[in-house]
Order: sequence, then C-alpha cells, then structure tokens
Amino acid sequence: MINGILGRTQLEAWAKDGGVVPFHPEAIASRNNEICIDLSLGCIAFNKTWLPDKPSEITFTLEVPPVTMMLARTKEYIALPNNLAGLLTIRSEWAQKGLNQLTSILVKPNWSGYLILELYFVPSSDEDFLVLSSGDRIAQLALFGVG
Repeated sequence: MINGILGRTQLEAWAKDGGVVPFHPEAIASRNNEICIDLSLGCIAFNKTWLPDKPSEITFTLEVPPVTMMLARTKEYIALPNNLAGLLTIRSEWAQKGLNQLTSILVKPNWSGYLILELYFVPSSDEDFLVLSSGDRIAQLALFGVG
C-alpha cells in the first residue's frame, strides 16, 4: 500500500510501467519538496474545435489573444491503477504569464486517457498575447496513494 504523495522512485516506476505514454525521465521534477511529473501541451480547443486534431503528428505555435477561454489536452496518455489518484495543476510559470486554470482536476483511481485543462488567458499589463507551442510543459501531475 502506498501512503502519501509518491516519491521520485515510485513515480518513475509507475511512469515507466505504462503510467505515462510517452514517458521522458526529465519530466519528473522536484519543486518545493513535492515530486510531480510535468505534462506537455498536445492540442488546444477553441469553440469546441481541436487544433491540431492529431496532436502526436502535428506541431504548432499560436498566439492566444487576451481574455480567451480554451481547453488544452496533454500530449501524454495517463493510466492510473486502482491505488493511485492524482492532482493536475498548471505550472506556475504559465500562471505568472496570465494563463489560469479554471478548475482543479482530481484524477481518480483507474482513470486513463489524455488529461484536459480548462484555461483562461488574462494578460498581465506587459503582455498582449500568449504564445503556446505543442510540447510546452504546461501542467504538472502529483500522485498519491489511496486505499
């Protein structure tokens, strides 16, 4: 049984065992005594239209205008077993640029798929547009044992 937030060794073992596809070891990060895995931007939806529609095959860079709401899907596929849950948050570097996560996301045990973030861009005083590119590390997932 796993208690508390997963440490680096446990997180890496889970990811290598198919928990994150594709998995890159450098995505495991330590911040403020927390161990999490960075997830990258796969595609974005405006008005329910995904750009691009096949995130693994196409790369993109786009400028997001101010006061824009969008959905962002991770490039990585996530698969949680029945004894793990996760908390998905936007990385602080994006929040500092004015990109906000509208809902916090609890990823329940036995869940699998691409994670979706609801995002809203409100620029800071010195930025008019936000530039997003496929592969940008946009979110982080912390895992903890349940049971």
